Amino acid sequence: MRYKGTILFMFTLISSIQIQAGIQLTPAPKAQMQDNLDTTNLPDQVAYEFFFLRAATLNGRAEKKEQEGKPGNELRAKVIGNVELDASQRHALDTIAIECLQKARELDVKARQIINDGHAHYHEGRIRPGQAAPELPAELTVLQEARNSVFLQGRDSLRREFGDEKFAEFDRFVRSTIGP
Repeated sequence: MRYKGTILFMFTLISSIQIQAGIQLTPAPKAQMQDNLDTTNLPDQVAYEFFFLRAATLNGRAEKKEQEGKPGNELRAKVIGNVELDASQRHALDTIAIECLQKARELDVKARQIINDGHAHYHEGRIRPGQAAPELPAELTVLQEARNSVFLQGRDSLRREFGDEKFAEFDRFVRSTIGP
């Protein structure tokens, strides 16, 4: 539930960037979307953002179950699937995921303030008929680049912690978990 605002914000931010870039998206039928979805070509920052969010969510649910006296191991196992990580690697993964998500939230708060300040210049946050859309504030682009960098740095930290061979296996797992 607490990620709902972040997801809405990111949708708004991405939509703004698409409008500024002149990109128009038309929805495809669901079956066609799933057939055409190739998660191996997703930008790394997107793949790892979704994975870190999934990991934090599953770990949070596991903690809640454990607080209720129920086992949370099954949920924790879903985070890493068949990838065998030792305790140190698992701790690094959990720590890096939480740190990246926290840093991204901090950037989202800054971006939300810039967006809110921009909305304040328009009656009820809307552009009047015939009025041109405002330029995307340069600060938002800088914040988005910083946000992307957070997840790329997280990915790189995992690569250093795991080593190249284990990281390659882990990366394949990450990409397989974010698909349909």
